[in-house]
Amino acid sequence: MSSSLIPERPILIYPGLAATLGLEESVLLSVLADIATGNNPHSSQGFDWYTTEVDRLRAQLPFWDDRDLLRVSKNLHAKGVLLQGPTDFGSSPHYRFAFNERVAAVTTQQRPAPPPPQVQAAQQQVPYGKNFNP
Repeated sequence: MSSSLIPERPILIYPGLAATLGLEESVLLSVLADIATGNNPHSSQGFDWYTTEVDRLRAQLPFWDDRDLLRVSKNLHAKGVLLQGPTDFGSSPHYRFAFNERVAAVTTQQRPAPPPPQVQAAQQQVPYGKNFNP
């Protein structure tokens, strides 16, 4: 169904998260999670860091001005949910953030060794069909 009343992507709100963190904080967190999904993180000090343009956030949250975005992002930081880059929102054309969830560092010892070249070649030649079992 298409409607001129729904001209853009919706913002997903989790009721439990809104009840815990606050509605505005839940809105910003949802938008940042959406941005993170489409970006490659830069891992640093055990966290996945994302960078986005401030103008992108302004466009996705047109009902807030920069003061609101700064206030809500600081609230998320104070609640321990969001880590922020070295500059506050709006003081740079880019906004750097990470969710306060450590990511497991993958070392060469944890990575499985690649299969020998003969196995790799055989895997590439397996046709996809009803008997295919990855």
